[in-house]
Amino acid sequence: MYCTKCGAKQPEDAAYCAACGTRLIKQEPQPAAPPAPTQVQAATESTPERTAQPTPDPALQPVSKPTPESAEQPAASEPTSQPTSRSTPEPAAPPVSAPAAQAASEPTLNLGSPPSSEPVLNPAAPPSSEPAPAPAAPPSSAPRLESMQPTAGELPSVLLTRSDPPGSGSGYRYPEPKPTFAARYGSLLALLSLIVLVAGGWYGWNQYRAGIDRQAAQLEALAGELARGGDYSAALDRLAEAAELRPEDASIAADAESLHAALRAQGELEQVAARLDGGDLEASEQSLNELEAELGTRPSELLQRERDAAAAQRGRLELLRAEQQLEASDDAEALITLLGGVGEADTAEARDMRERIVDKIVSVSSAQAESMLREHNYSSAAAIVETALGYASANTALLELNGRIETEERAAEERREADKAEAEEQRRAEEEARVAAEAAAQAAAENQAAQQAAAQDQAEYTVQAFYDELSGWNYGGAYALLGSRWQKGTGYADFANGYTNTLSVVINSIDSAPVDGNTEVTIFITAEEITDAGTVYSTYRSVYQVGYENGIMKILSGKGEKLS
Repeated sequence: MYCTKCGAKQPEDAAYCAACGTRLIKQEPQPAAPPAPTQVQAATESTPERTAQPTPDPALQPVSKPTPESAEQPAASEPTSQPTSRSTPEPAAPPVSAPAAQAASEPTLNLGSPPSSEPVLNPAAPPSSEPAPAPAAPPSSAPRLESMQPTAGELPSVLLTRSDPPGSGSGYRYPEPKPTFAARYGSLLALLSLIVLVAGGWYGWNQYRAGIDRQAAQLEALAGELARGGDYSAALDRLAEAAELRPEDASIAADAESLHAALRAQGELEQVAARLDGGDLEASEQSLNELEAELGTRPSELLQRERDAAAAQRGRLELLRAEQQLEASDDAEALITLLGGVGEADTAEARDMRERIVDKIVSVSSAQAESMLREHNYSSAAAIVETALGYASANTALLELNGRIETEERAAEERREADKAEAEEQRRAEEEARVAAEAAAQAAAENQAAQQAAAQDQAEYTVQAFYDELSGWNYGGAYALLGSRWQKGTGYADFANGYTNTLSVVINSIDSAPVDGNTEVTIFITAEEITDAGTVYSTYRSVYQVGYENGIMKILSGKGEKLS
């Protein structure tokens, strides 16, 4: 189906034209009438395609008479040609009456005239989008020719190639208008226009955003310069302007937070400086510790100025503490530690403090070295001076003290060597005396041992002689061997009566040992005694103290016990 206004091809179920919007009227197919045989002139078959034929003069055009044979031919034998550009057949025209159809559809061709470049339209057959009803006509056996009058802008060759269904009453159809360029490519042009609009809008938006980003970046850079110069209020104003341009930028908010922290740190540092001026070191250190802890958690470069200022106040605090410790300290090691705490800061205050500490180290070290020198502790004194020279190598007092320590140490070393030699000589003499004493003692011991051995032998001999006298009943000789104390305690008569029943004595064993300058003699004997029962043999153990009395060995005391 095609639009009757613009000629665009439409779907079979369309109600409106997709190109121009014209309402489409569907043509219902009419009942087919019996086709009338027509005779087509041969001249029309040779008409070149796409060449419009001029309308011939009716007076000069001969009328073709159909023959009976041609009237009997069916309509299907008419030469027709379907257009290759269409796939859907157009609805057939309604049948018309025979006279009217013959008058309206018989073409008149001017065979003697050359074809004209412009087609001559037949006003008798105007194109119509809707078929008009024709009056009924009686059937006629006369042959009819198909109307081949071309419409405006259509070639006869096109008409000759068309055919309608049998009984339509016409052998050709009116051509559809050729679609315009807008109709063909309107959708594509609309799509391209939409793409261009979108791309242009996107490009313009990006340009707009790029301009805003550049302006915000410039404001951020300016805020950074102001912050590095310490003007945090102005820097915050610039960041506020940048935030209005880019409210979604988190880095601007982070920089603003850092600047607020810097502004607070600036106020805290002013208070720290005031406390340091007043000598309140404890409160200053506490504030600095809190401030440095906060600045340490924020790595923003915008806070670098305050970090440097905090470091400067920290150095000032350390110098003030160092000054207090310098005045109170009298120990070289503590002063050396204090010097290390001052650091290597290249400021006039730090240099002056280091010089003062070094001077104090020299003074204290000299005093300690002098004390060690008086105690003759030369090594300790030398070590103290050497340590002090490590911090003041050109100090004259330390160099002189070091020389004096070395001189006195050498003199002391010489004295030690002399004393050592003298002591060695004395040691040798004492050793010789000791050896001699040991030899004399050994000789005395040997002599005493010999004397003791002789005394023991003499003591044993005296006891044996005592029992020999008893066995020979020589009680006077035995009594004479007793010491004076024993004799005073026991008279001779009592002594002799005590042995009247003893017939003889046999010595079983005898032993002696020195005790308290005397000799103790232990003897085991068997005595033959007379009893009422007769003669018995009894065993005794006796212990005697034997010693010299007036140069004569005597039995000083003794006691015995009967064993069996």
